[in-house]
Amino acid sequence: MSNAEHVPEKKSKAVKPRSTKRQRAEANPEKILDAAMDLMAEHGYAGTSMSMIRERSGYPVTSIYWHFGNKEKLLLAALERSALHAIDKDLDRKNKRFDEGDLIEGHARSDAEFLENPPPYMRLIFLIGLERRSLDPEVSSVIARIRQHGREVLTEEIIHVIRPGGQILPRDIAEELAQQLMAFGDGIFVASQLEPGRVDVLRCCRQQWLAMQAMAEKYLEAHRLQAK
Repeated sequence: MSNAEHVPEKKSKAVKPRSTKRQRAEANPEKILDAAMDLMAEHGYAGTSMSMIRERSGYPVTSIYWHFGNKEKLLLAALERSALHAIDKDLDRKNKRFDEGDLIEGHARSDAEFLENPPPYMRLIFLIGLERRSLDPEVSSVIARIRQHGREVLTEEIIHVIRPGGQILPRDIAEELAQQLMAFGDGIFVASQLEPGRVDVLRCCRQQWLAMQAMAEKYLEAHRLQAK
């Protein structure tokens, strides 16, 4: 026999499987939320399943449940995160583009761009809200938080843009106008979705900002009369 025949074979080390706890810890919640939002944009809220999220994210269902509890909480978290990000991104874009010049025209054009190419969350909150709002308090709360954030952003825009006679609007008037501006925006968005191509979105956005200007002047006049 050769010496090689007497050399004992080395046993290969067995690779220990990752524990369930480790798999859960390694799952990235941000990637799960991104996958959920992408799927909702493609298939709708009700049409998005946990198996689809598992496949798109690459994480096991146990990890997804561990981070978010259940499908409902995951989808709502993804919706709220996407909406707040889109609202803040739009505000940042406006701040960079419209520091000077005709602010009303600039914001009208920016709003038209936003409504003509709406982020996925907009269609989803209308569909979910109209179908399920009265049935599910958690859904209602998420939609309310999204819209409240939108109103707060609009309030700051109005204070910056609408200045009758150069006067900065009191916050309570700006908040009232933000409520009206959001309602007008809702109408423009729904009309443009129901009848694509038949609604002049830019013209509507321009008119709503001009209406805010006129309403602000009326509010200030009413305040002045009450102060006498």
